[in-house]
Formats: sequence, structure tokens, C-alpha cells
Amino acid sequence: MFGFVPVLDLHFRSGYPLRMSKLVNSRSRTGFTLLELLVVIAIITLLIALLFPALSGANRKAKAVQSQSNLRQWGVAAQTYSNENKEGLPWFGVGDWSELSYNFGRIPVTGQSWTQRECERKFWANALPPYLDQKPYGDYLTDSLQEPSLLPLPPSDSIYIDPAAGIPDNLDDYVVDNWPQGQPRAFFCYVPNASLDNTFQSTYLAEESPGYDIATDPNFVMKRTQIQKPGVTVLMLEKRTRPDELRADDVFSNVDLRQHLANWRHFAARHDDGGHVLRGDGSVQYYLNDTITTDSTGIKDGGADYNRPEIVWDPLGAALQ
Repeated sequence: MFGFVPVLDLHFRSGYPLRMSKLVNSRSRTGFTLLELLVVIAIITLLIALLFPALSGANRKAKAVQSQSNLRQWGVAAQTYSNENKEGLPWFGVGDWSELSYNFGRIPVTGQSWTQRECERKFWANALPPYLDQKPYGDYLTDSLQEPSLLPLPPSDSIYIDPAAGIPDNLDDYVVDNWPQGQPRAFFCYVPNASLDNTFQSTYLAEESPGYDIATDPNFVMKRTQIQKPGVTVLMLEKRTRPDELRADDVFSNVDLRQHLANWRHFAARHDDGGHVLRGDGSVQYYLNDTITTDSTGIKDGGADYNRPEIVWDPLGAALQ
């Protein structure tokens, strides 16, 4: 009455054991063991350690490239300005930080052959930016009184800012005194070479007018054609923005960095211990800080001339005559 039902032996098929319990366990397992997780974490950590220096180096390189581009644009602006002003360079202004309001044309000029408007229009920080589709820097200072964020500061993407620069801890010390509407702060990463017209001015004083206050006259400027070796002469440079760019034992580590003009004493060290200069021919060159701050006899802050065959600060200086 009952038919025969064959029983399938699950333990054997074609004479081989299937080991079903192990098969089921291997298919149902979806996670990792602790050991496997530790191995994966170790591999990821190792990869990060290997890649981080490369990524950091690429970031530094990108900032250096951007800063070089900014300097080249300043060079284009200076070239265009000179072409339109009978080869004259823009006015560098009175060198002291306390005279910035005068340089920007914010202080009345009386009893002189020039006007307040000429100071404002010819000062380099106002004269060059319009050639780069930027407002004169003095306008930024005025605007920042109402909205401080309008002042270009790191890490903003601006022709005024070296992306590798740092903000000084004492930014309140960078106040521009005697500004008509208040007390704005000024911040410069790129500035003209303060030594460029040293001999030009001193020669005129010695030979023409010993008592003349040349620095205050916005019309008394050096011509680009007077730069005898433009391919090695510093026109502008990256200025240090923080003291800690240099080692604490460097002889120039404590110089005042509130400058709108600068020379080797204030030269940057934020790009792999060096910085960039814009030369008179519009080219940009990198120098180690130790190289550029050493005089012709190999001494830092020595008494020898800083003009050397590969870099010239004063193109009319005695060393080049």
C-alpha cells in the first residue's frame, strides 16, 4: 500500500562528502575578523603616511606657483604704467610706515609744487592695481573701516596676497595713522625694492639740490630705462609677514615687518626657506633666504655691498659703475 520512497543521502554525492555544515557556515559569514580589520587599518595608515608628504609638497608647490603668478602680474602692471608715463616707475612713497596716509593722498599737501591728488594717484599701491582690474589699495583701506573682511588677508585669493603668507599675531600694530575716516590696517605681501632708487636719489641731492626732500615728491621718480641690468635687478619682492618665517637666531629675525617698501632684510622665507623676487625685465626668480640676505663677502648684515652679479638691489650703485 505504501510505495517505496528513496532516501537521499546528503552526506555523499558521487562518493564524496559534501561537508554541509562547513558550506553553510562559509555562506552565512558576512563580516571581518578582528585580525582582518587590524590589517586593513594598518594598510590604510601606511598609505596615508606615504601619501601625506607628497600631498603636502604638492600643496606648497601650488602656493609657490600662485605667488609667482601674482608677482608676474605686478610686473605687467609696472611695465604698462611705465609705458604710459614716459618710462617712469610709480612713486614708492615716503618709507616710514607712519607716513602711509600721506603716501595714499589722505593728508592735505600745502606749500609744494605737487598736490594731494598726485600723491594718491602715483603711489605704487594705488597706481598699479587698476592695471590688474583691481581697486587702488587705498580704497580697500577705506572700505575695510565699514567692513573689515574687505581688507585682503591670507588666505584670500587676491593679487595682494601670497597664499603661503601668514597673518601677524599683532595685526593691530599695522594701523595706518591719520586716516581721515578712522584707523584702517594695511597688510602687504608684495612690495617694491626699497633700495632701487638709493643712488638715484642720493646723486641728485649731492649734485643738484642738497636740501630737497625727494621722498615726499610723487613726481620725482626713477625711470625704468635707468635700470642697467633689468634681468638681475630686484623690482619687487615677497616680504616676510611673520617673524617666525626665519629662525630665531637669524640676524634679521627681529626687523620691523611693517613695511610698504623692503629689501633683503625683510625678504620672505615661507617657500621652502626662501622666496621670490620680480626682476626689472618682468621675470620671477626664487632665492633661498640665506642666499639673498648674505652680502658680497658672504656675511649676513655685513658692511659689504649687497649688489652681486646674480642679484642687484641698487642698479646705479657703485658696485655696478
